[in-house]
Amino acid sequence: MSIQEVNSNDEISIYDLLGFFRKIFSILKKRFKQIIGFAILGFLLGFAFIKLRPVEYISRISFVVEESSSGGGGLSSIAGQLGVDLGGAGGGGIFSGGNVILFLQSESLCRDVLLTPLQGVVPKTTLADRYTQVYGLQKKWAKKYGVGPLPFQTKDGQELSRFQDSLMQLVIKRILEKDLTVSKPDKKGTFVQVEMSTRDEDFSKLFCEVLVQKAIDQYLESKNKYRLINVQQLQYRVDSLSAIMTNKTVSSARSKQSLVDLNPAVLAVPVTSEILNRDMSMTFTIFAEVYKNLQVSKSMLSQQTPVVEIVESSRFPLRKNVEDNFKILVISTLVGFLLASLHSIFTNWRTIN
Repeated sequence: MSIQEVNSNDEISIYDLLGFFRKIFSILKKRFKQIIGFAILGFLLGFAFIKLRPVEYISRISFVVEESSSGGGGLSSIAGQLGVDLGGAGGGGIFSGGNVILFLQSESLCRDVLLTPLQGVVPKTTLADRYTQVYGLQKKWAKKYGVGPLPFQTKDGQELSRFQDSLMQLVIKRILEKDLTVSKPDKKGTFVQVEMSTRDEDFSKLFCEVLVQKAIDQYLESKNKYRLINVQQLQYRVDSLSAIMTNKTVSSARSKQSLVDLNPAVLAVPVTSEILNRDMSMTFTIFAEVYKNLQVSKSMLSQQTPVVEIVESSRFPLRKNVEDNFKILVISTLVGFLLASLHSIFTNWRTIN
C-alpha cells in the first residue's frame, strides 16, 4: 500500500512540474510582444553604447622566458677549484611563477615607462605627457590646478616635484585599472601576454614595447648581477697584469741591450736582468691563471643567461575595440529578453500557482 502511495506521489510531482512549465510557457506566449519589445530595447541600448564608446587601439606582446640550467656542471666545479664565485642561478626571480604578472603591473615599472621621453619631439615630452593630452587630463588640470601644456616636464637631472608626483600617481592608477592587462593565456604554460588599450594608436604600441623591454632588461640585470661583477673584476685584473707584463718586457729588453756594452767594473746589471726575468716569469704565470678564470666566468655567464623571446608583437594598424561590437549587441539583446521574461513571470506568479 505504501509503495503505491509513493509511486502515486512521484507521478503527481512530475505532472505538477510539467504543468508548472506549461503555465510559464503560456505566460511568455501571452507577453511575447512585450518581451520582444524589451529585447529590441536592449539591442538599441547596446547600439547606442557602441556609438558613444570611443575607439581604442589594442597593442599586444607575447613573450616566453627560457631559463638556463641552475647547475654549472663541469665548468662550475672547475670555477670552484679556481676560487671563482659564479653565483647561483637557483631560487625564484621576478619572472618566476606569478611574479612576472605582479612585476609588469607594478607602479614603479609603470612610472619608469611613463617618464620615457618621446624620440624626436621638442620640447622634451614624456609618455605621461602624451597620455594626458590624449585623454584631456592636461586641459582639466590646467583649469583646476593651472598646470602647463606638459605637466611632467622637468629640467635635465631633476626629479618630479611633490605636486607632479601626485599627478603621476593618478595617471598610473588609471592605466593599471583601465588600460593595461597582463595575463598568462595558459596557466600551465610559460607564455606571458601584455595588452595595452588606449585611444592613441602610437601610444598603445610604444607603451607596450617599452614596458616589456624595460622589464626584460631589469630581469636580465638582476639574474646576471653577480656573474657580471665577477667578470668585470677578472677583466680588470687581466688588463692590469697585461700592462705590467708589457712594462716588464720593455725593461727586460733594455737590460739585455745594456749587457752588450757592459762595463766590467759594474756587476749590478746582470743581477737586474735576472730579477726582471724572474718577475716576468711570475707575472706570466699569474696572468695565465687569471685569464683562465676569466674565460671560465664568461662561459658560465653566457650559458646561464636566460633567454627572453618575443613570440608575438602587434603591428600597425593595431586591432580596434570595435571587433567586440557584435558581442555587445548579442549580450544586450539577451539581457533585455531575460529581464522582460522574468518580469512577466513574477508579475503573474499568482496565476501560476
